[in-house]
Amino acid sequence: SSHYDPSLRIDTKITMLASANLEKNVAIMVSIIKCLEFCGRQGIAIRGHRDDTTSTSINKGNFKALLDMRIDAGDDVLKQHLSEGPKNATYISKTVQNELLECIGDFIKLKIVSEIKSQEGHNFFAIEADEIRDISNWEQLGIAVRYIKNHNAVERILAYVDCESTTGESICNAIVQCLKDCGLDPLMCRAQTYDGAGNMSGRLKGCRTLFLNYAPKAQYFHCASHILNLSLSQSCTQLEVQCMMSTLKDVALFFKYSPKRQRLLESCIETVNSERISAGNSKINNQKVKLLCETRWVERHTSLEEFEEMYAGVIECLSKICDAQSRAPWDSKTVTEARGLLSSISTPGFLCAFACNRYLFGFTRSLSLLLQGSHQDVVTAYQEIALIRDELKDVRVRADIEFKENVISIMEKLSLVSGTSISIPRRCNHQTLRGNVEAGTPEEYWRRTIFIPVVDHLISELTDRFQNLSQCAVRGLYLLPGTLSSLNDQVTCSIKEFFNDDMPTPSNFDQELKLWRRKWLNIEEPPSTLPTAIHSTNALMFPNIHRIFTLLLLIPVSSATVERGNSALKSIKTSQRSTMGQERLNALTLLQIHRDIELNYQQIVDIFIRKNPRRMTSNNPLK
Repeated sequence: SSHYDPSLRIDTKITMLASANLEKNVAIMVSIIKCLEFCGRQGIAIRGHRDDTTSTSINKGNFKALLDMRIDAGDDVLKQHLSEGPKNATYISKTVQNELLECIGDFIKLKIVSEIKSQEGHNFFAIEADEIRDISNWEQLGIAVRYIKNHNAVERILAYVDCESTTGESICNAIVQCLKDCGLDPLMCRAQTYDGAGNMSGRLKGCRTLFLNYAPKAQYFHCASHILNLSLSQSCTQLEVQCMMSTLKDVALFFKYSPKRQRLLESCIETVNSERISAGNSKINNQKVKLLCETRWVERHTSLEEFEEMYAGVIECLSKICDAQSRAPWDSKTVTEARGLLSSISTPGFLCAFACNRYLFGFTRSLSLLLQGSHQDVVTAYQEIALIRDELKDVRVRADIEFKENVISIMEKLSLVSGTSISIPRRCNHQTLRGNVEAGTPEEYWRRTIFIPVVDHLISELTDRFQNLSQCAVRGLYLLPGTLSSLNDQVTCSIKEFFNDDMPTPSNFDQELKLWRRKWLNIEEPPSTLPTAIHSTNALMFPNIHRIFTLLLLIPVSSATVERGNSALKSIKTSQRSTMGQERLNALTLLQIHRDIELNYQQIVDIFIRKNPRRMTSNNPLK
């Protein structure tokens, strides 16, 4: 009968049973992997302190609770496996959890590397790196890669490496080893972006210098977000500005650590809001005085905005604490601090420094948000920085009008609330601790003492600190169709010399450039940005120009992608999850960050079987 029906043959039945067993085992592994994926994507703990058979706790952890939920939802294959399968091969132990998470992390890394290697015509990439100390007091080095996908820049966290030493040599070796372990050739790296710390940016023994031994074409770029923060902090060295910042910090701390004071502030804000609503004005939306960010100076603009809005409520609250007739019993220390703060935030110097920074920080706030984007390119960043710098130069030229219209107006509004009279402080011939400029009016005095020096310092810092970014951006800026008319022979030679080794056909660059000029000769609105230009460039017709645009688009403007990854790492490795291993931490971090990368469960199972041969058959040995 088997001659007429091959399905009755013994070898066919064995094969069918093996295939059915294979599908069942893969389904079991997929169910387990999906539970781990859910915990990783949502950033929740997988298990408690113990979840094995020796544990007496009723709560077995989120992972096993998800397994039970899948069984209750109708996963009969998983139910049969856990109830009837061998107890020494359940594949839900903490050891197998770590092995499966490691396989998931390997799959995500392979996915990222495959996208890098599938780029059109090249395998170039750029790297970003930044360090963070985790809850276990380990130095974690975050490494990200930037590459081109569908003519757009993509930035991905590749891995976190625990560093026993933070010297430039140790960090460089960690980056090179990580790239090699992931299957990337450091020679293909074309840019490196770090912060300005000495171990990263040092010219002799810094990571950027040592990395050139492995990637000679990887030009170093200082993170533009860090440069902007440094520019703002160095431009605020005026004594009055520093005192204003310190006073705002003291006010925030005064309310932060005392619920009693905070409740009084909220009550005063409600009183002010009722008066504003009666007068037809907008009410105060915030009820807490925020601390000024210590590292991101641009974020201080938001804090200044909110303090200006809450100024009336703060004055009312401090006045009530200082009032001797107040019903609430306040201790002498609180009253003394309140009187000092009330006096400090009511002085003309404080009001002027506050209004100046409130106005000038408004120019750089949008730039900070732009520089933190993962798709930002060096040419656009240069254009926006130049735009702000040129506008600040115009503000300096029109200092009289700008100060009167935008700073004095804020000072007068706040002085009406606090009852302050804007005047010139007492001056003497040998004054060294504050401004001693000659002025006929208070407006002229405060403009010369605070506003003009802050503007001058800000312009100088933006000009000096962004020089490296400007030099690189100019190489591509003049090749854009919208600015081709400004391209001269000197810039052309500079472009050829810098990109010569990476051009597909450098000998034809001059002819290609002539064709490129003619292509946009009669176009009314040619592309003026790098992303639009690279979309409009035919790689077959203009291979050299297309390659130049690609290399410019590869340059990371900032290391914000790694910093966002650092935030995810801190939310994963908490004080209650401080003992997890490095591979587990890497996998959970990649799962949470790269939510857009879909997992291929079959490939993950194959990786798991190759790395950990098991009793349960999950792959076909004849395949």
